[in-house]
Amino acid sequence: MRNILIISILFFIGALFWASPEMQTKSIEIFQKLTTPKDANNMVSSKPTNKTKVNVASRQANPEVVLTADRNGHFTARGMINGSHVDFLVDTGATIVFISQEEARRVGFDLNKLDYSYVALTASGKTNFAKVFLDDVSIGGITVRNVEAAIAKSDDVTHNLLGMTFLSRIKGFEISGGRLIMRD
Repeated sequence: MRNILIISILFFIGALFWASPEMQTKSIEIFQKLTTPKDANNMVSSKPTNKTKVNVASRQANPEVVLTADRNGHFTARGMINGSHVDFLVDTGATIVFISQEEARRVGFDLNKLDYSYVALTASGKTNFAKVFLDDVSIGGITVRNVEAAIAKSDDVTHNLLGMTFLSRIKGFEISGGRLIMRD
């Protein structure tokens, strides 16, 4: 009788887990906090959702990061800019790494001192932006230094895009079977 009760409780918890995306996200966040190394250079690069899975071979001479597409076909990754955690949407069509004003503040930029004279056409329409250089951008065990980036002038840009100023400087990347594989 006791085993049946335990199995019933586990089944009920499992059903709640799969029925609620919030529960899935919270559970994965807790698991990642418990299993992610404290050393930022070995950080597992993954947005904490059930949609994205990342494998990182950061201890190898040639690190590899594997992202799995979400149900909309997008690739997201948790990375770092200048030592601060950042969530990215990987965008092979973006010429430049693009970060929001909120993210720019968090990583140490004084937004009032930037020159917003550049114009970009984004998914949200035209937006002015400032060009900056990021000391380093990391996804898993892959780090690129001195990365050209854009900071949006308006708060309309809310996603941080991992664009070609990062992707073109790694050894390579490929998309196959719903997976994006980055190599360095």
